[in-house]
Amino acid sequence: MTEKAHCSLLSFNRFKTPRLSVTAELAGRSLMFSLGEHNVTITLPDPRAADSEDRLDLNVWREMDGQRFPLEYRVLDVDLNVSVPGIHALPAGVLEKAPNAIDILSRQDEGVLMSLASSQHAVAYLALDRWLRTVRWKTGRPMVGREISEGLETGWGTALVDSKANKRVWVQHETIVILRSDPITLDQWTEIEASLRKGLEPPVFVDLLFDAMMHFTAGDLRRAVVDAAVAAETYIRMVIRNDLPGELGDKLRELIDEANIRPVMTKVFPETLERCGQPVPPKAIMSDIHALLDVRNKMLHLGHHNSLDRTKCEKFLDAVGQLIAAHIG
Repeated sequence: MTEKAHCSLLSFNRFKTPRLSVTAELAGRSLMFSLGEHNVTITLPDPRAADSEDRLDLNVWREMDGQRFPLEYRVLDVDLNVSVPGIHALPAGVLEKAPNAIDILSRQDEGVLMSLASSQHAVAYLALDRWLRTVRWKTGRPMVGREISEGLETGWGTALVDSKANKRVWVQHETIVILRSDPITLDQWTEIEASLRKGLEPPVFVDLLFDAMMHFTAGDLRRAVVDAAVAAETYIRMVIRNDLPGELGDKLRELIDEANIRPVMTKVFPETLERCGQPVPPKAIMSDIHALLDVRNKMLHLGHHNSLDRTKCEKFLDAVGQLIAAHIG
């Protein structure tokens, strides 16, 4: 009988992290939390690997006597370890061999390990998503971890050309906006880990607003409006549902969820906030929310809204951001 080694396994993945910056004191740090029956550890690259592995970019530093002192890094990827439940019996020599040692692994062993690797990859993605959504939630930075196109501009501005002579008479200056995220600080990192350890997740209306901001950045104004409108509506209904006494039952809560949002927003929502001791949003913000819902409804019911532009869309996103500001960070 082949001697067995009883192994406690964990999975390892390395994931890209677009638009993630941290203060220098966070480089190399780890945080841990649980995801169901799995223990998760996320580790930022060690600064000593910044040059050799191209995993950190030195963004900001101060220089003294010809020496650089790092202040901020851009993090290109993170390591993610996830525990595998149980103890697994494998041939004793497997720990002395290179990975995928098919010369000593049985067909059954191979099948078990392939299945474990596949299922652990799915768990790792869930853990990464939970972490990134929590980072956005606690820092208020919707673009962390998102890799999207920032537009199709080449840097050439709009030119006005005489059609007969094919001669340029005017060239517009082109402005290119480069997105930059402020670095995550030690205090924020601590708050992120505390939230993950408690099993807290961002409210769905926060996720929806940040999705709207992502679509706005990518130039998809219609999708940005839809997500922002749903974020606002979800938040308003949640505030009212949470204020209902428990004895009123689920049926009344369902009625609130299904009711037309306009009377709920204009009559019930302000009264609920006052009763809970929360500030009622200024009329200007609520007016923008009404306008947002109008645009959303016209797009979904008629298929278009010709007056939507970036300025108007940005105003809508700002209004929803102010509406739910107390729940971000």
